[in-house]
Amino acid sequence: MPAYSNKVGRMSITSTMASIVRGFGFEVLGGPIMRGMRLTQVVVVVLVIVTRLVDRVDRLKFFMTGVFLSTLYPVAFYVYVKFFAPNQIAQAEANKFFVEWWHQSKWRRTGVLWWNLRDGWPIFSDAVVDYYNRKKLAYWYLQRSQADVCAIIGEANENGQYALLMTNDTLEDKCGHITVTDADTEQVLIESDYSVSANSISTTSGELSAGKQAMWLIEWTVEEETCRNHYLLGQPPFNLYTYKRWLTALEIPSFSEE
Repeated sequence: MPAYSNKVGRMSITSTMASIVRGFGFEVLGGPIMRGMRLTQVVVVVLVIVTRLVDRVDRLKFFMTGVFLSTLYPVAFYVYVKFFAPNQIAQAEANKFFVEWWHQSKWRRTGVLWWNLRDGWPIFSDAVVDYYNRKKLAYWYLQRSQADVCAIIGEANENGQYALLMTNDTLEDKCGHITVTDADTEQVLIESDYSVSANSISTTSGELSAGKQAMWLIEWTVEEETCRNHYLLGQPPFNLYTYKRWLTALEIPSFSEE
């Protein structure tokens, strides 16, 4: 189950009979924060706070006196730092789930549009690249989930079993080797060869059983290339520090708070 945990929303997604999704998004703070954080971004957070806390008549006076820089800057900075990581993780897992839910139902479902790629100005939004061209965590998750040949772990069936699926969006048959490993114990849960026909989807040998909260790391080969994906197992809430530990095992190229 993804970090996106609204049960009503998730039920409507997994039970819909729609073939195409017009668009979805998940608003999030920009970043990474410690990699050249901009004052503009903090000010934007301040402005959002002000519009909710200050009476409309006093807003102009409030801004003109510059009081917000001396009183709310530390608060805004703290909020930005405190919620940067969980905010980006939630967006990344939610977008990944949306895309993979449709992808694993090929050809019953044939398309999904997610919104959006890049911010047009410095603000927190559903873009996966911020105004300063810094990639959010969701960018890397989506890049992996949208691979031409992609391994996906489906949602549990009525027996609590999880199927390992291979999707192939190319016009050639593909084959290779795949492993699924527990991020904490490094135990290999599945290791096998796979084959999938052109422009189709197949189920690989082996099944995964439900258990405690965990992250399963998926790695497979396509010709000479090694690809990666993951599955977040369990019900929310997740411990942030545990997830950060799993995050290091994902080997995301440039996502860091430091």
